[in-house]
Amino acid sequence: MKKTLLLSFVVPAVTVGSACAQILVNETFESYSTTAQMQANWGSSGLGVLVTTNGNPGNSAYHPGGAVNIWSGSSFSVKPSALETIVLTADIYDSNVGSAQRNTVGLRNGANP
Repeated sequence: MKKTLLLSFVVPAVTVGSACAQILVNETFESYSTTAQMQANWGSSGLGVLVTTNGNPGNSAYHPGGAVNIWSGSSFSVKPSALETIVLTADIYDSNVGSAQRNTVGLRNGANP
């Protein structure tokens, strides 16, 4: 199962009624030149590698399936309420190669999400 995942990853916390949002993570993969640099923020337990040739238009993470890479960069805490919402945005590319697959991005809680 092949997949290219997360060309960009943004988690802004938006306050309803306010014109500004606080960006917690803005991951474009452009700051990395090696997989080791990427894994400093995404962990090395997953199979993801940095790809510099398939992005739209720049770098991306390639993940063949199996164990996942979890964000381990700067920590943050969010607590949505009726007045404050959370918006999660991601670009996911399915290469249409191989069998059916599920490509997801999500917010999880706890020390070991």
